[in-house]
Amino acid sequence: MNMKRDSAFIGAFLAAVFLSSCNSAIMRKMNESAGIRGDLNENGVIDADDAQITLMFYVDSLSGMESNITDQQMTVGDINGDHFIDPVDAQLILMYYTKHQLAGLQITWEELLN
Repeated sequence: MNMKRDSAFIGAFLAAVFLSSCNSAIMRKMNESAGIRGDLNENGVIDADDAQITLMFYVDSLSGMESNITDQQMTVGDINGDHFIDPVDAQLILMYYTKHQLAGLQITWEELLN
């Protein structure tokens, strides 16, 4: 048994585990601050309510009404990245909800958009 080699291996393994947990924590924090794409009501779930909120913002903008949309909601609601929240974004949210939540498919936004 080579103690130096075993110690080095254990040290490397523990370092990898530590870095992995740090990266997960950093990614979780980044996702929390950026919000969940498509989750306009910020309840942690992408569903039909989010699509409805998207349409309500769009209707308010068409009618000239002042919208109370936040920068966060604008960021997570602009699904196709065209800098507008419109019916296309609502449709994409509904498609994601239907495929991901109802059908149980492990689809990503990138796969849906392609």
